Amino acid sequence: MQCACGCGAETKLAKATNSQLGHIAGRPLKYLTGHYLRKLKTVVERLNRTTTANEMTACLEWNGASVPKGYGVLWYQGRQTYVHRALWVELRGEIPDGMFICHHCDNPRCVNINHLFVGSPKDNMLDMIQKGRANFRGART
Repeated sequence: MQCACGCGAETKLAKATNSQLGHIAGRPLKYLTGHYLRKLKTVVERLNRTTTANEMTACLEWNGASVPKGYGVLWYQGRQTYVHRALWVELRGEIPDGMFICHHCDNPRCVNINHLFVGSPKDNMLDMIQKGRANFRGART
C-alpha cells in the first residue's frame, strides 16, 4: 500500500496490532513513520493539532517541538522554521528581509496571530526595554 500522505512510497507491514494507532499485525501501515503530519498541509491545520488556548493570556500556545528559548519550530517550505514566522507568512504574507515577527505578549510559545507584529531588530530591542526585559550588565566606557 502507498503512504496516505501522498509521497508515493510503499508502507511496511504492521508488526503488531495497536488499536490506538489503527495498526493490524501483518497488514500494511497507512503511513510511513513520520509521514502522518504531512497530510496536514497548512500551518493552520498543524496548529489545530498542536496548540492549547491559554484563557488567562489569550495566547494560543504551541505544544510541539521547540528550541531552548521556547520558540516553536516545524518543517515549513523544506526547512525548519519558527512556527510564528510560518504562520505569519501563511496568513499575512511574506516577511520583509531583515525583519522579525515579534510578540506583543512576550510569550515565545504563542502563535496567536493577533499577538504578533512585524518589527525591525531595533523595534524588538526597544520593545524589550520598554517592557523591562532588558538585562544590561552596565554601561560601556
